[in-house]
Amino acid sequence: MQAVTNPLIHQPQFNLPVLKEGDGGDAVRELQQLLMQRYCYVAAVDGIFAVATTSAVKAFQNRVFLPTTGIVDDRTWRAIYKDAPVDMPVLLPGSQGEIIMIVQQKLRRTRDYNAAIDGNFGSQTTAAVKAFQTRLGLSADGIVNDKTWCYLSKII
Repeated sequence: MQAVTNPLIHQPQFNLPVLKEGDGGDAVRELQQLLMQRYCYVAAVDGIFAVATTSAVKAFQNRVFLPTTGIVDDRTWRAIYKDAPVDMPVLLPGSQGEIIMIVQQKLRRTRDYNAAIDGNFGSQTTAAVKAFQTRLGLSADGIVNDKTWCYLSKII
C-alpha cells in the first residue's frame, strides 16, 4: 500500500517570484526576514540573495522535507509562510517507501522508534507515531497527517 494523496494539497499559490542566488530586491528582503523568524538565517537583511541566504533556504527546505535546491519556488514560499511542510502525503499503516524511512528516522531521534529503518509502516512504526502524537497532545491515531508532519519537521 502506498501513501494516500492529501486532498488538502491544492493550496493557493502566492504568486511571489522564484528566487535564487544572485537575485535582489524587496522579495529577497522579505525572504530573509521570514527565514530569520524561522531561525534559519542570521546574516543581514539586505535584500541580496547571497551564499548566506542560499544556505538558510537549503536548511529550511531540508527541515520541511523539500528538495534542498536553495531555489525559492512556490512550494518553498508556502512552506516558509506556513512554517511547516506542504503537500505531504497522508501516511497510513501499510504504507511503504522512502518517505516512511524519513518518518522512522525522525521518530528514532525522539526515541519513540527503536526498530529497523526499513520503509515499512508496520506495527512498530504505528506504535511510535501514536506515542509521538500522544506526547504532543495530538489525536493518537497513528496516521501521519499535516499536524504530525508539522511536528516532525521541528525535530532536529
